[in-house]
Amino acid sequence: HYEGYSNDNSAANTDFDSKMYPDLNYTRAHCSYSIGAEPFFLCEYAHAMGNAVGNLQDYWDIIEDSNYGIGGCIWDWVDQSIYDPQDIKNDNLVKNGFPTYHTGYDYPGPHQGNFCNNGIITADRAWTSKLTEVKKVYQYAAFTYNKANQTLSVKNKYNFTNLNEFTLRYTLLCNGEPIETKEQAMPSVTPGSTAEIPVALTEKLESGKEYALNVELLKNEKEIWCDSKYNIATEQFVLQERGALPAVENTGETLTLTTSNGYTVSNGNITFKLDAQGFVKEWISGGVTVMQNEGNYPIYSNIRWIENESPYGNHNFGDNSTSIKSASVNASLASDKKSCTINVSISHQRCPYNVQYTVYASGVVDMKVSYNPNSGLRRIGMDMIFPAGFEDVEYYAKGPWENYVDRQTGSYLGRYTTTVDDMFEMYAHPQSHGNRMGLREVKMINPNTGEGIKVETEGQVSFSLSHYDQRQYLTPVLHPWELKKDDVVYATFDYMQRGLGNGSCGPGTESQYHCPSYGKFTHTLRVSTINGAETGIGEVGVNACEVEYEKATQTVVCSGVNAGADVAVYNLGGISVGKAVATGSNAVVSLAGQPQGAYILVIKENGAVRTHRFLKW
Repeated sequence: HYEGYSNDNSAANTDFDSKMYPDLNYTRAHCSYSIGAEPFFLCEYAHAMGNAVGNLQDYWDIIEDSNYGIGGCIWDWVDQSIYDPQDIKNDNLVKNGFPTYHTGYDYPGPHQGNFCNNGIITADRAWTSKLTEVKKVYQYAAFTYNKANQTLSVKNKYNFTNLNEFTLRYTLLCNGEPIETKEQAMPSVTPGSTAEIPVALTEKLESGKEYALNVELLKNEKEIWCDSKYNIATEQFVLQERGALPAVENTGETLTLTTSNGYTVSNGNITFKLDAQGFVKEWISGGVTVMQNEGNYPIYSNIRWIENESPYGNHNFGDNSTSIKSASVNASLASDKKSCTINVSISHQRCPYNVQYTVYASGVVDMKVSYNPNSGLRRIGMDMIFPAGFEDVEYYAKGPWENYVDRQTGSYLGRYTTTVDDMFEMYAHPQSHGNRMGLREVKMINPNTGEGIKVETEGQVSFSLSHYDQRQYLTPVLHPWELKKDDVVYATFDYMQRGLGNGSCGPGTESQYHCPSYGKFTHTLRVSTINGAETGIGEVGVNACEVEYEKATQTVVCSGVNAGADVAVYNLGGISVGKAVATGSNAVVSLAGQPQGAYILVIKENGAVRTHRFLKW
């Protein structure tokens, strides 16, 4: 093998046709026609530095449907950050809750900055969202589902393994909640062949609800690297799409609109005030403060910095209110005074947009946002800031790990819980992170008061929540332990984010994952509040219990479950790293010896299941 041979279009002295970091068109061409009829090998591709490994599924769709493509090597396996010797000597291994890892930027050189951190696992060998995507794309079974006759086709992509070594599990979800689960032995399916398997669902699909079918192949036997029942291949099929947002139950006294010093809509349920530029200055609903004078928000934003993005090293992707050329605001009460419409039109140099607020007497507010993007955008969406205290998070979207438009193959629609703190992603060089595609609903709950904010969606929405203002990431050299953490919650609600691509070392984001550069794109955010009489996360059982990672003892503690509840902790790849059965109202799982990073806690009790993501630092 010699990659450089491709420069003279000769195959005389090599056994492989190969290329480093080809784009999809080059890959498609050489998988279809190879010089000298040699196998085509991507000797490096999918550069994994930072928030990366975009469009991996696209590469493998080409390779697996070709005559010559044989695979490739992701660059590379593990981040190679180090502890500085003086930090080891002085026992200064953690600062502000993060490991004090160092990289090329920290030394006089010669060096290549952060290019030693290209791993799909972290420096301390923790599983990442990138590796979860790799696991899914590389799996050795392919699934298709025929909804009409409830038949699952399973293709065996192994060379030597019969699929009768696995168990098939399928789960029906209604609006993100599992309502039916069954397991059955797999029949004999030899390498390269396909089996047709009836799926015996008994639950009927009701109109107006969203249904999805999750399927898994589970290991029958325990291995040295996993327990039995480890899922080796997965897929999700949406059987029935969600409907539009329902009509608002609009109870409450009539609204009053005043237009002095901006626009204020109010009654006993809500106070909603915009300034003359259309920014929220006060928003209180049901006694819960949603937003209050935290700057110029909500606002369109193009702020995003992804280290792997092309052109590498360019930090000039930040927009703020200085990009606004002009704004106009007008408001009108409905004839019955039970709702008020406020239109905010913004002339913006990157993305002109319009926000139509509909304020209801019940205290609910619909934000219908329409964007008219120009070219070169990293995001098409809104930045918002919510007050401090709304730490607990439940969402119905793709998860439980972060995902993007070109890295979502291994992420599935479902209901997941986490915290704002635990949505942080530990990249050696801090960057934009934590996006979740396909948002249907997110709740942010103050665990001390029970108050909460709920956002429901219509149309295409992704979101992220963080205690870190991502404008910090626009600083060229930074470590996680240098970040400034705020108490408020920084939120993004995007119609689209540009794909991750492979721009740090190879082709940039593929064109199909670019943000559109013309047209009109609309989605709706429905914002309501939860008062202290409601728990928000759930009323009873597994959804009501509290989850906390205790750093001092390296244990995760579930309190408020019923005796006998099963509790298990998994890394992001589904490998079990600890289990417990609740005694009394508590369950404790030790994580001693496990690397720092993200983990998934699964609690099962009386048929109910809760999936919770947390960080071990």
